[in-house]
Amino acid sequence: MKQKLAKAIRVVTVPPVFAGLLCVILYARTEGAFSSPGHFLAAVFFLGVLPVLSYPVCAAVPALREKGRKAERNMGLIFSVAGYVCGAAFCRLTGGTAMERLIYGTYLVSGLGLAICTLAHFRASAHACGCSGPIMLLAVYVSPWFLLGYILLGAVMWASRSLDRHSPGQLIGGSAVPVLAMGLCMLWAA
Repeated sequence: MKQKLAKAIRVVTVPPVFAGLLCVILYARTEGAFSSPGHFLAAVFFLGVLPVLSYPVCAAVPALREKGRKAERNMGLIFSVAGYVCGAAFCRLTGGTAMERLIYGTYLVSGLGLAICTLAHFRASAHACGCSGPIMLLAVYVSPWFLLGYILLGAVMWASRSLDRHSPGQLIGGSAVPVLAMGLCMLWAA
């Protein structure tokens, strides 16, 4: 029962789900967060839909399917960073708002940070990263009450530990990456 609950928590809280929720909440609660409805839909696609496409690709390609979870993680990072790069380029080329630039910048720096961690053989949790970033962005730009979302991050950490996916250090590291990325992007924009 514990294993099923942990798996369910991890499935429901995949980072693209949080990215999609971030976009929907910002669009609904923050006037001018996106320059147009088209920019909102583009953000949902680049941050939420494109990264999820890595899962069916891994399932459909036999060589990737054989490599299992490691291939899923690597392809997830590749698809995610591709979405972040494309989204950031779209935002710049089509006149996205300062909020859009911050979102894409935070996701891009976070994705690159996770990729660097992976290359350095430190598997910072992308799951924790994908939960922590939207929580912090919403807490800063919508309401500090969104900090209560870190309770949900606790459930994600419990599930990851229960399934032996990450060490506590990898979970904490993954949680810190988007907070640092957002800080860097805010400093850069100032």
